[in-house]
Amino acid sequence: MSDHPPPLVPIDCDLRGLSYMPLDVVRLLDSDLFALSTGDECKAAICLWCKAWGQVPAGSIPNNERVLAKWVGVSLSEWRTISDMVLRGWVECSDGRLYHSVICEKALEAWVERLAHRRRSAQGNATRYGHTFDPAHFDAAVRAAAEALVRLNPGAEVRLPKTGKLPEGDKSPPSRSPESSRVEGGEAENTALLPQGAQEAPSRSIEPLLEGAENAPKGERREYKKDTVASDEPNATGRPEKAPWKADQNFLQLWAMATPEGRRRAKSQAKTWPFWCAAVRAAEPSTIIAGKAAYLAGDPDVKRTGGPGLHLWLKDRTWESWAADSGDPLGVGWSEERWAIAVSIWRAERSWDAGLGPEPGQPGCRAPNHLLIEAARAA
Repeated sequence: MSDHPPPLVPIDCDLRGLSYMPLDVVRLLDSDLFALSTGDECKAAICLWCKAWGQVPAGSIPNNERVLAKWVGVSLSEWRTISDMVLRGWVECSDGRLYHSVICEKALEAWVERLAHRRRSAQGNATRYGHTFDPAHFDAAVRAAAEALVRLNPGAEVRLPKTGKLPEGDKSPPSRSPESSRVEGGEAENTALLPQGAQEAPSRSIEPLLEGAENAPKGERREYKKDTVASDEPNATGRPEKAPWKADQNFLQLWAMATPEGRRRAKSQAKTWPFWCAAVRAAEPSTIIAGKAAYLAGDPDVKRTGGPGLHLWLKDRTWESWAADSGDPLGVGWSEERWAIAVSIWRAERSWDAGLGPEPGQPGCRAPNHLLIEAARAA
């Protein structure tokens, strides 16, 4: 009997063809490897992580020093010098291969998603061509991957597909608790594929892999009205409001201020609304609107290109570098009428007295915000 532990991932865990491997930069920078290794040793270690991603089972490498030396581009003698540091975190398992727990954890998360995609494809094809669909094989594979992931990291985020029915053999819905279940779009997610006891783990969140009707198998699609997005605030019936942006005057004002190209690139108010909701959690609506006005008035590329889509403008928090930082709107002692004249001259001639401080569109401009907004509208 081998003294080594069993493999950390199922033997059929295969991520070949998946070129993207997530890198947990916080864990990397806090690791002993990063703190103690030389540049060449760290480079060789990351090279082996990337090689392991495309191996079968994913997250493993052969326990062969000649192969590993070839992979990292060093001679066998050089490999023997650096191997102790490069192989930090790798463990030999009962199949004779080396496994890295962190790479295996990321690989299992990707493997669950790949299995869910294959399950959806098989179910869709069965529906399309009138075949019988038996999900038992897929469910067993997902369960094995989820159990392996929980063993590696009990607090890991297990992402399971929305199956629409319980796996074979389950005659009643699994127990649910607030910590182990969420409801999105009015439909509870299926947790039947979780390992035994996983529903009670308070640190786990379960997210569906099917987001929206376009990913659902044929025959299970729901109709969605165009440009309808649920808001965070329920209405009198307890259900989320549809098209909540129509009642938000600040959002409508920002939308009206955007250039035609900015609105076209944002597609619709519905698609821009989530970015606005995120923005107003970080800043006051008046600050965002003032930043937009200053941006339209001061960015030289706006008239030429129309600027980015409004959703990207909000996502990048562009207003932060344009919003006027003026604790005293009349900071230089001028009346509003004199400020209006100065702003109108600047709009017509791009002439600004240096004694007034930063010109419109620059951080720290002391001109009243509403005058900047009016100037932007008239431009």
